[in-house]
Amino acid sequence: MPDFGRLNAASGTIPPRANAKGSLTVFHRSIAVFAQAGNDLIVEHIIEEQSWADQLNILLGDLDVFRIGVHAPIEEIERRERDRGNRQIGEARYHLKTHGFCIYDLEVDTSEPIDQLADRIIAAWTHRRAPNRA
Repeated sequence: MPDFGRLNAASGTIPPRANAKGSLTVFHRSIAVFAQAGNDLIVEHIIEEQSWADQLNILLGDLDVFRIGVHAPIEEIERRERDRGNRQIGEARYHLKTHGFCIYDLEVDTSEPIDQLADRIIAAWTHRRAPNRA
């Protein structure tokens, strides 16, 4: 597994780019830097490849991470894709594979009413046993 280096939030230094997908690597590193600086974050991110999950696990390994898998029936995802009008048709189906790259603390289905989803997320966060490490 590649060594993405340790980030130094105190000095603000970020090691040189570790791979050809530099902007994604910088995005992943920025999550860690902001969290290491004491910020609580909510990050929406579709993890499209195993290498991305591996990189995040390394960078966030010492941090408290609570992962939520967000699902919906494929028919609903494809309807949303068409209705938005700014998505490439087929992108939603392609993203279904991403759930195989992560282990979630909680999984939700967005076809459920939003108030119920919010209650489930808050309850899961509140009743977790201990901080999770990436």
